Amino acid sequence: MEYHRIFIAELATRSDLPLLYEELRSFLQSQGVELQIDSDSRVVTARGPPDRIAKVSDLIQLVTHGVSLNRAQEYFLKDEYYLKIDLNDTLAPKDITRTVARIIGSKGSFKRKLEELTEADIIIHEGSVIIMGSYSSIELARVAIEEVILGKPQSIVIKNLQRRIVKDIWGK
Repeated sequence: MEYHRIFIAELATRSDLPLLYEELRSFLQSQGVELQIDSDSRVVTARGPPDRIAKVSDLIQLVTHGVSLNRAQEYFLKDEYYLKIDLNDTLAPKDITRTVARIIGSKGSFKRKLEELTEADIIIHEGSVIIMGSYSSIELARVAIEEVILGKPQSIVIKNLQRRIVKDIWGK
């Protein structure tokens, strides 16, 4: 059995920590991982098979950053990756709300279109964008989202994305 310690300050500040801990512990136990959370020190200790331990930190980070527990559990079970883009690192506070609105689009239409074309899940939470999926789907979504951040019109971003997809598939 391998031990892994993770320091996660954000997790301990969640108001639903006791319920979340029980759900995480139960799920991970079914996967052969023992989980302990010390709410005073904010240290998470996981014990289990090395291949599972490696993804425990990601699972907790995803839940901490607004990904639903069900989706984070899917990530844990699948051969997937994720990328977090923190808009606070690149944009002024006044620009974050507008950029998030542009990434989402009218009634969620732009975000849905990006997810459909890239086959990635896109989660937006408190000024961060989490992209989940295969490596290639994350890369396609990342480039498109960066274009939105840089101010390109959504229609141009979609056209560029469609061209990249055709090029990736057909080499043209």
